[in-house]
Amino acid sequence: TVEERPSGQWTGTVDSDWSNASNWQDGNVPDKDSDVTLTSSASNHADISSAYDALVKDITIEAGAQLSINQSTSLTVYGDFTNNGDVELHSESDGYASLIVVGTSTGDVTYNRYVNVAGENGWDLVGSPVGGQSISDFVTANSAVIATSGSFSAVGTYDNGDDEWENYSNSGTGWQAGDFELGTGYQMATTTGATMAFTGTVTTDAQTTSVVNNDYMLNGRRWNLVSNPFPS
Repeated sequence: TVEERPSGQWTGTVDSDWSNASNWQDGNVPDKDSDVTLTSSASNHADISSAYDALVKDITIEAGAQLSINQSTSLTVYGDFTNNGDVELHSESDGYASLIVVGTSTGDVTYNRYVNVAGENGWDLVGSPVGGQSISDFVTANSAVIATSGSFSAVGTYDNGDDEWENYSNSGTGWQAGDFELGTGYQMATTTGATMAFTGTVTTDAQTTSVVNNDYMLNGRRWNLVSNPFPS
């Protein structure tokens, strides 16, 4: 006999709570053997909240559907993740969302990543949790909260060849770059302590980044700034 996987059709009949069995068509909260589908016709959008760790086999978010993975919660996809809708991950200063995809991933997600306020000992060291995020687009999208000084924005890269930081500038006089490099760390700061949106793909492959020792140079260091390249 062939064992059928549990159904995972989201209806959102009662509210947005993922962990409420009444919001699922078959009355069961999905598990790691479930194929889950979120549709735009559901009564409420799906939220993973209240420190809940959601597990699924495969998940498809259809066009017009929305999924929120809130701070201190997680979604682990043991199969494939397909997003044609809107998926957002959220964080606070002391709590972060997690999305882990074991199989393949299709479509962009937005990770709203908390970043500390600019000032003495205030800057955070941050890596992009998504792939394909343009730095210039990132600065533009987060212009309401990112700290600035003239043409410079509080997104900087570290050069251990001369032990110097250089911040992004939209005038062409400072550091210029294309996309964030996965696995590379950056310095960042906001004006009041706020989330900044990273939008891009969910990386599922192993990532590598070069670690360089420039300690032999006049002002060089062996210290490298690396980061977690995954939204988890």
